[in-house]
Amino acid sequence: MPATHVTAAQLERLRNTLPVKTEDNSSAAEQGLIRFVDVVGRHSAPGLTPQMCAAGEIICREGDTGDALYLIRAGTAAIVKGDLQTPLVLARRGSGEIIGEMALLDDLPRSASVIALEEMDLIKLGRRDFERLMQQSPAADIDMLRKLSRRLRSTDTALTNLSSSESRLSGRVTELTSENRQLQELQRLRQQTMDLVIHDLRNPLQGITAAADLLQTTLSDEDLARNRKFFAYINAHCTRLQHLVDSLIDISRMESGELHLSLEPADLPLIVRGAIERARPSFEANGMDCEFNLPDTMPTVQVDVSLLDRVITNLLDNAAKFSPRGGRVAISGWYAPHELTISVTDTGIGIPPEQREHLFERFARGSNPGTTRIGGFGLGLTFCRLAVEAHGGRIWIEEGPGGVGCRFLIALPRNPEAPRGSGAASRA
Repeated sequence: MPATHVTAAQLERLRNTLPVKTEDNSSAAEQGLIRFVDVVGRHSAPGLTPQMCAAGEIICREGDTGDALYLIRAGTAAIVKGDLQTPLVLARRGSGEIIGEMALLDDLPRSASVIALEEMDLIKLGRRDFERLMQQSPAADIDMLRKLSRRLRSTDTALTNLSSSESRLSGRVTELTSENRQLQELQRLRQQTMDLVIHDLRNPLQGITAAADLLQTTLSDEDLARNRKFFAYINAHCTRLQHLVDSLIDISRMESGELHLSLEPADLPLIVRGAIERARPSFEANGMDCEFNLPDTMPTVQVDVSLLDRVITNLLDNAAKFSPRGGRVAISGWYAPHELTISVTDTGIGIPPEQREHLFERFARGSNPGTTRIGGFGLGLTFCRLAVEAHGGRIWIEEGPGGVGCRFLIALPRNPEAPRGSGAASRA
């Protein structure tokens, strides 16, 4: 058996919920409803049955057959759509008003439930008595009432849909707000962890490096020669860790705007040639060719030379790392009225389109089917992106010529207005 009353908690919720429908009795049809109420109120036929309802009683339920309407003589009722656990209160009805008339007029199931918000005194009018009353009272225009009923039913449906959409939107906004708070907290914890890692790595690393250097100076030539490969192993890994710490520090400073650029007019071909010379041993060890295709004369550009040099070096190291033995790397450059562009193209394994933007994120590592993962920290391209953007430029990845390998492109403004992070003459 369906419940005949709502719970005390549900009743309290209904009382505290504002209705979504604002009543307006100004139209001709609503004036007709007023006349109809007056007709019902003035008749005391046997079909008009007095009925008392307690607070919380369900007078009629959504979906039930509309076999009667009610005239409210005293008390207040809520017109409710949907689940009573999460109700949508369409309107409230009080003394002198009618409830349940739409289903009776349209001969359709009830479109909403009616809940007594307090003790109510009603007059119930069944279908047959309603029709007989209409015949006895010419003043009650039943056609107009039916038109009003259809309009009210349409309005209720529209309000319900609107309220449901607002509820879903509000719920989604709440979810996004919660997710944003979680992301902010994760970002704070990540930065806090990064700061601790940097501090906890840097101090022991300096101690290990100093101890290894001191040990090499105290050993005899014979012992030093016998242990040279172990010292080389220690130094290589200390250098690798130092590179990680330096990258983390620079990335953190650039993200927070604390790394200031030391801008000066620079010759890009000269910077690129220097980076190529340092990378040449890696290329030669892998039997790779490196082509230099920058024009001899390019406009100077305001850059932080040391920072840009590291960007070019990182891209060349990547090209050497991810290209097969005997591959080729080509560095090209050109300029337009507003910017200069450098490209580094390799004949390596390539980067799938869906991974290209992701690779510029911290600790991102690319993968290609059928290839072996190559070591690295996943910080090099993050550093490149931040350094280029700090100059007001942009960096992106394209497919290599003929679908082979990939091409990294850097575009720098010729006349940067206010590069991000620029300011002091030296980096802090």
